Amino acid sequence: MVERYIVLNLVILNIYLVLMKKEYLGWGGVKKLAKELGYSWFDVCDILWRTKHHKQPKFKEILIFSVVRKNLIRIKSGKSLRDIYGNLVKRREGEQDIHYAIRADLDLFKNNHKIKEQWKKDPDFYKSVRQKYENLYKRFPKEINKQASMIE
Repeated sequence: MVERYIVLNLVILNIYLVLMKKEYLGWGGVKKLAKELGYSWFDVCDILWRTKHHKQPKFKEILIFSVVRKNLIRIKSGKSLRDIYGNLVKRREGEQDIHYAIRADLDLFKNNHKIKEQWKKDPDFYKSVRQKYENLYKRFPKEINKQASMIE
């Protein structure tokens, strides 16, 4: 299966190069070119779709960002937050909900989420985690909500 995936990725590279010609435009061109190369056009289209448009997050990412969702739900219900060690985390004056939700489990993110080394001490770290959470939650709300409800 892995070898087939590598071979199909090489085929995709060839397709990108050949698709520049006018006779191979659109999905019909992909189908025609795949047939000429001896591959199933469905496999080639599937890999093109997965590579370009539909990148799935790892389950670990879903779990990590479901913690933020759980914290946001607790904040909206008026409950206080605790860190991963069980210590109470107090809200700072004027702090946004998302910032407070991330700060409550900051050690979890710094230990488990792949981030650039410079962001671990930089205030932009919160921004990067927030943007990643918003992006994942926009694309996979059902999965994140399901995991957040199981964390409690």
